[in-house]
Amino acid sequence: DTLSAALSELLNSDSIAYILGDDYHIAERSNLIWKSKTHLNNSANDLSRFNRDINLASNRIGVVARHYNYGTGKFTAERLIPPGEFLIVNGMHALTIPEAAKLDLKIFLRMDESLRVALKLERDILKRGHSSESQVKSAIKKRYPDSKKYIDTQLDYADLVIETHAIVEGDSNSIYYEVQAKEDILLIEIHRTLQALNPDVSRIDVKPSGVLSLMLDPTAYSTLCHEAF
Repeated sequence: DTLSAALSELLNSDSIAYILGDDYHIAERSNLIWKSKTHLNNSANDLSRFNRDINLASNRIGVVARHYNYGTGKFTAERLIPPGEFLIVNGMHALTIPEAAKLDLKIFLRMDESLRVALKLERDILKRGHSSESQVKSAIKKRYPDSKKYIDTQLDYADLVIETHAIVEGDSNSIYYEVQAKEDILLIEIHRTLQALNPDVSRIDVKPSGVLSLMLDPTAYSTLCHEAF
């Protein structure tokens, strides 16, 4: 959702259609099916309808779909998603969808496991009222096989991979972003664009294997966003 919001700002358009993968879960959070399945499992999501709706939106046809409210764990009534000049598809299974392969830019997000666990603990205990850290960690462990099978395997379909890393220095924590691309020219063009706005926001690193990585300073990026928009 954070990346979708950032892309919306960059596009600076009121004509964007959003297709959200969570809207295609087969059941609400309270359903007993989640005792035996995780949301990461392909079969726990209506991927055929997800594919159909991406096709409709890609052809600038309005889509009727319900919305999954993460705050309540329930679906809303169906609503119309108007056609847009741009289309943003967001979801854990988005890159597995045949229609998504036709989109102009495909991005895969991942983060350090320790950071992912810490953020999930914060969200589930403070915001969703789960009773304990052990309860949340047990749920993470349960989802791990499906994560490896259904989510991580999408990495090869991405044009860009954005990874969030944690840096621990004494009592303070910070993060930075590492971006890799299927085509080096894409990474270089992103770097040139960012450098034109703020030279401190990015740098190119070359790994021992010869692979290029674009390193982003989130502090400079945040400043850049405020200046640009």
